[in-house]
Amino acid sequence: MTVQYNQDVLTGGPVVFLRLLLRWKGCVVKLIYVDFIVFMLAYAIVSCVYRFALTAEQQKNFESVVLYVFDFQQMIPISFILGFYVQLVFSRFWQHFNSVPWVFTPTLAVIGAIQGEGRARTIRRTCVRYMNASLIIASSRLHVAAKKRFPTTQHLVQAGILTQREGDLIDSTDPVSAQPFLPLVWTTAIAMRAEKDGLIQNPHALVNLIQVVNNFRESLLRLFLMDKVCVPLVYTQVVTLAVYSYFLSSIIGRQFILDSSEYSSPFRKDYYVPFYTILEFIVYMGWLKVAETLVNPMGEDDEDFDINNIIDSNWSYGMHMVDKKHHPTELVRDKFWDSSNVILPHTAGSKKLLSTQMTGSMYNLE
Repeated sequence: MTVQYNQDVLTGGPVVFLRLLLRWKGCVVKLIYVDFIVFMLAYAIVSCVYRFALTAEQQKNFESVVLYVFDFQQMIPISFILGFYVQLVFSRFWQHFNSVPWVFTPTLAVIGAIQGEGRARTIRRTCVRYMNASLIIASSRLHVAAKKRFPTTQHLVQAGILTQREGDLIDSTDPVSAQPFLPLVWTTAIAMRAEKDGLIQNPHALVNLIQVVNNFRESLLRLFLMDKVCVPLVYTQVVTLAVYSYFLSSIIGRQFILDSSEYSSPFRKDYYVPFYTILEFIVYMGWLKVAETLVNPMGEDDEDFDINNIIDSNWSYGMHMVDKKHHPTELVRDKFWDSSNVILPHTAGSKKLLSTQMTGSMYNLE
């Protein structure tokens, strides 16, 4: 699931964001340390060979290669390529999350349309159960964590999400791509039957209920379409090839030249350890790893969606609201009935955070 750190950055400060660098889960070091070790080992081996294994003539030839590679390495527009790619992947990441359907609005529509106990209560619970079943079936086709939790329809039957007959009907449905949407068809059919039986008194409530169920279906369909149509593979290949080619050439092009060499200059001293090349590797390779992590948010990376938590939240909220909390409390006059100017109280802690009223910045200007 995505790594939570909002509680650690409540206020800005010189140390607040530095503490985030010490976290391991979701840390950039966790993503790049293998590549970094390989890069530094290769760099060190080439440096040692240049310094201790080559003759003077061979060193001179190697130094000319270093300068050649360094000059032409700058022609790779690495920041330009990575910037557009990460922006595309990050946009899809948020679109993916915003497409995950929640049962909050459908549950309120069910409660508003179908009132009463007995059979009405059964219909309410069944509608919410079917919508949750549709989400779970779809998630098990898209998200590896949901697939591990509910690998087959029988697991939904054993969990009480579906009855045995309902599970058999879904398994026998052809094409398979229609199976996640079948419970939504049942929800619509139940709502139509409830209207005929007089359990839905307002036809507008029925229309609204069918509409929110259709919106739920559209969200699920959007998830399947985003799973089907990925970021173009050729784009991913170009970005990956560009980044790794850049740092492969850095193994040669960023080598320090001996101070005694004729190619040495006052601005290119031999510092042995390429500190700024290391920093560049962390930034650019980390940038690439961010995109690789977010390109499929339905996996098991640290920043992927916790779909099982979403499933549990939808199930517990929906079943609780339609069964226990849909009856309004007794209507009474509120505490501020006789007052038109109501000021809500503050605690001692919140008073310190008070700001001026929203009167406009020019209100007190004389």
